[in-house]
Amino acid sequence: MAMSLHWLRDTCKCPHCVNPDSGQKSFSSTSLPEALEVQSAEVNAADGSITIVWANDTVSTNATTHTSTYDASDIFTWQLPYDLAGNLLPVERTLWDRSKLQAHIDSGDLRVSYNDWLTSDAAFWKAFESLARFGILFVHSIPSDRALVESQVEKIANRIGILMHTFYGFTWDVRSKPRAENVAYTNVFLGLHQDLMYIDPPPRLQLLHCIANSFEGGESLFSDGARAAYSLELNNPAAFDQLRGNRSPQFHYHRNGNDYHMGRNTFRYAGRTGQGNGFLSRIHWAPPFQAPFSRQTGATATNVLGNRVIQDGGGGAYAEGEHSMVVVEEKGKNMTKWVPAAKEFEREISAEENMFELKMKEGECVIFDNWRVLHGRREFQTEGQAEGAERWLKGTYISHQVYKAMEDKLQWRLAQKEGGIPLAIGVAEAHGLGWKERGQLPQKEAPKEETTAPVQTEEAPKTEETPKVEEAVKPEGTQNEGPSRQPEEQLGTVNWNA
Repeated sequence: MAMSLHWLRDTCKCPHCVNPDSGQKSFSSTSLPEALEVQSAEVNAADGSITIVWANDTVSTNATTHTSTYDASDIFTWQLPYDLAGNLLPVERTLWDRSKLQAHIDSGDLRVSYNDWLTSDAAFWKAFESLARFGILFVHSIPSDRALVESQVEKIANRIGILMHTFYGFTWDVRSKPRAENVAYTNVFLGLHQDLMYIDPPPRLQLLHCIANSFEGGESLFSDGARAAYSLELNNPAAFDQLRGNRSPQFHYHRNGNDYHMGRNTFRYAGRTGQGNGFLSRIHWAPPFQAPFSRQTGATATNVLGNRVIQDGGGGAYAEGEHSMVVVEEKGKNMTKWVPAAKEFEREISAEENMFELKMKEGECVIFDNWRVLHGRREFQTEGQAEGAERWLKGTYISHQVYKAMEDKLQWRLAQKEGGIPLAIGVAEAHGLGWKERGQLPQKEAPKEETTAPVQTEEAPKTEETPKVEEAVKPEGTQNEGPSRQPEEQLGTVNWNA
């Protein structure tokens, strides 16, 4: 095992080099001399650690020598063919439709009491694992004391980590009100979407605590965007490729002095291997907050006010006359390609068998993955209702960084139970874990002809099977048996980078 002397000296974790209280380095990497000299190095047979004494070293102390000790766990990770820091593969995701989600809710897999969530480590980690796998979890039996009720969502969120601040504040209220700055604050139907797609990155988790829900209607809607994406990849690869590669959709919010705008492809992938698609990282779907597409011109144009159209020679067109408006047929342009593909995705997420619906009860809080699970709401009636009737949800967000830090802790807990270490993104791809469920979703019959123009895209090249990566910790000549943690052998289980 060949190691860089500068790298070894820079990674020393002794109290002189890393403050034991703050965990921060006490010197800069730029302080290392160009040439380093090792006075001695030895292996401790008892615990497998290595001790190196550096000669003429005054980087972190005024002494003439410095001693660095590297324990066996450090040495083990050095031999891995990948870096664990920041690269842990997320837990195995379970894709769901309406009936599958309902079954797991009924079994208690996706429900945890408020008291257990806050006070029991065992219950919390079991529930958090379910949240990571399914992207959704329900906390129940939340105390209804009105003096404390508005702070309950903060307590629930703080069990995972700090709250994410947005222009709505740390928490916000979902209540119907006049001249609402957000469609969520009305009583009208709200289609499936994700929140704050115009912020980069968008919130990772969303929490909604139901404080009151006595109006008629107002049922909550949820759909697994990841399952819909994989189903589209299986049944309509041309549409899938269009939504993966076409970045023309724009999202925006311009109200009350806030000015946000972001262009996104509908499916985002990360960690590609060869020509493969890699791991599904997020879904981007928010029709209520979609901005106009970029204006595009084309070779064919019509003046809707009757004046003569003049081509400008550069692919554009304009019309003569004082009053004119040119309508351009965007043949082959991004919007024209994206819309038919987006319709296919919308059919998937909105299909009756895929969309889960429930009326939240007072004292319940739903937590869901805003990068994966789409949510919406049925219209509710505010007229002619009983006196005191209301619909009031208290919400908050958790950022991706905060969520990922907790999920990494979960990964280590799960791996240590099995006597191993977590998988990293790169090695998992090499073993083909990223698309394990591919082909296990139901393949649909060929769709009937429709009037919508077909998506004009080239089919993505087929992905060749990637050879397995040999683990560096194995001695030469030993057959590689693959990673120690294999995904569940069940329908709808997938590893995907989040």
